[in-house]
Amino acid sequence: MRIIRALLFPLTFLARLLAYPFRLRARRRLLKGDGWAELWIEGEVMELRPVERWAQDVLRKILRRTEGPRVVLSRLRRFVDAFVADPHARGVLVRVGPLSAGWAAADEIRRQLLRVQRAGRQVVVFMDPAAGNREVLVASAATRLCMPPSGSLAATGTAAPGLFLKDTLAKLGVTMEVAAMGRYKSAPEQFTRTDRSPYDREQTEALVHALDHALVDGLIEGGRFDADSAQALLTESPMVGTHAKAQGFVQSLVREEDLVEEVQTVGDLEEPPTLLGAGTYVDAYALRSPFARRKKRVGVVEVHGSIVDQAPGFGGGGERMAVRRAVVDDVRAALSDKSIGAVVLHVNSRGGSVTASDAIFAAVRRLNFDKPVIACFGDVAASGGYYVACGARAIVASPLTVTGSIGVFAMLPTWPELGRKLAVGHDVIKQYANAGLYDPWSGLDDRARAHAAKEVGAMYQDFLALVADARGRTPDEIHQVAEGRVWIGAEAKAQGLVDGLGGMEEAVARAKEEAGGAFEAEPVLVHALRPRPRPQPYQPDKKSGAGVIGLPSLGGALGRETQSDLPALLKLLARGEGGAVLTELVALTLTTPGPLRAAAYLPWIG
Repeated sequence: MRIIRALLFPLTFLARLLAYPFRLRARRRLLKGDGWAELWIEGEVMELRPVERWAQDVLRKILRRTEGPRVVLSRLRRFVDAFVADPHARGVLVRVGPLSAGWAAADEIRRQLLRVQRAGRQVVVFMDPAAGNREVLVASAATRLCMPPSGSLAATGTAAPGLFLKDTLAKLGVTMEVAAMGRYKSAPEQFTRTDRSPYDREQTEALVHALDHALVDGLIEGGRFDADSAQALLTESPMVGTHAKAQGFVQSLVREEDLVEEVQTVGDLEEPPTLLGAGTYVDAYALRSPFARRKKRVGVVEVHGSIVDQAPGFGGGGERMAVRRAVVDDVRAALSDKSIGAVVLHVNSRGGSVTASDAIFAAVRRLNFDKPVIACFGDVAASGGYYVACGARAIVASPLTVTGSIGVFAMLPTWPELGRKLAVGHDVIKQYANAGLYDPWSGLDDRARAHAAKEVGAMYQDFLALVADARGRTPDEIHQVAEGRVWIGAEAKAQGLVDGLGGMEEAVARAKEEAGGAFEAEPVLVHALRPRPRPQPYQPDKKSGAGVIGLPSLGGALGRETQSDLPALLKLLARGEGGAVLTELVALTLTTPGPLRAAAYLPWIG
């Protein structure tokens, strides 16, 4: 591979050198247009463009397959940097559609659009077909708001509904056994209570108030709303476009076909403008001299989604996961890559497997010995997500990141009463006392509950010690802000759980400062080269018992297995009593990996 690269380098350099004058001339001609750009904000929001194998890219283009709309924040920042520095730039038309993003990502988009507004450029935002809380937060940076007459403005504020199934499960003959360390560790309460606990109500109300406050503040900061009108918007939503225009929440009602004419009117132009796509704009400004000397780079390692030990087999769904081996390989690739001088660990995860989280933590800590690692939190970095970040040198979080959730719980659904209702005979043969300790058909006795409580308590103390060591505090001090409580980013900073507030820009700047020396402006995504594992159907490990006992897991709420398995169980039970139900229930218990098995009563950290 090195020989091939050495042979190709002179050819690629010559090609870049010959093409540079023509590309430079094309860029100058391109950027001297009407001064208006067009930006699409909808779909999935990601920090960096994902690394795609060249074969996949070619195949996708041949088949003309699209991946759906998405917003890449790194490219958005590059667009804003170039746009505010361009003397010919006059304004940008922003099309805001449904966003698949959390509050932190939406706030970052708002901050970037606000930079355009404060640079004296027009920001015309078109919301279509509907705008909820996050879309309105993004649109708050507009100098002019537009929407179709039939569109929906639905900035209703934040709601946190709760569902409690204790009595429902009791009617079915199912009992949820729970051992927990942390008053605020509320995830099991939906199965063990009939209403919210005072502690869960306290933390949930604080979270709702913080998010609503951020939405109101964003509307006011954009300059088009005062405190009264912002409160009125949240109180009177949802409303159709005609009502929003009548009450002054939007400036004009425009259909998509008339957007160019709207921009012409706003920009006071003689003719309809040619809107330059933001992507084209970025690529034009990204022109690099062939003589430019390469500098060290900041690498970005992602921990996104549920943290798992292995990639799921068949039926794993399309959820993004942080697979232990893949993330550890990425961390090690950043360590061995001599062109990378510092690393940002980007965490957007609610947690997952304790063994996977600990392995990633250890790899990050090892990397931090040689190269500075700064953890950057996205929308959520709780439980195992916070755990892995403790290996970094510092933590940067968005003011609206949901983080913390340092606590432990273990839970197991048991159904001996259901067995009696269905006339199920049950017998256990064992040699040792703890064999079959957490058999859901037998239920738990006091000894089993005491054993679980002891293990959960020990794991909580280990979690406290790890966080205390990372934060330079004592376990008792961490305990005061732990107990499973979730914090919004700004509050986490006040409690000493993060070092600074901001996003990727702030994290990259910290990493460069820690490393010293000259760096490339843009960070790069680090992906180790590895073969993709072929999905395999689940096979219980009969020798080790891992398929029966399971593995301890981390999670800020119910794990993905529980979320998928328990509804399946309830659907079976809801069909009524009978042989078919019994057959499916037994099959579910014997073949399903995850917390519905006897292993479920192992700790979840979060």
